[in-house]
Amino acid sequence: MPKRKSTDMTAMNLRLQESLRARIEAEAKKNGWSLNREMVRRLEHSFIQDELRQITAEMQRDIAIIGVALGVSKLKAKTRKAPTSKKDSDNG
Repeated sequence: MPKRKSTDMTAMNLRLQESLRARIEAEAKKNGWSLNREMVRRLEHSFIQDELRQITAEMQRDIAIIGVALGVSKLKAKTRKAPTSKKDSDNG
């Protein structure tokens, strides 16, 4: 069997509850699209949302790491003697 290209269109049979089909159909009509286009758009959107969740989680981890590093830096800055006069700040 020949390998499909990423741009090839393929037909699929799909089973879903009538209530979900009706909701998708209503949204498709509201957006002026076909039922097929609405389903494809929503599927594509779900993958984008997954990617955004992953990126957000990675950013939150990075922010936490930066926060810890800044906390250490602030601690070090607090232990340094602050200049008490203009003369001290010029030498520091």
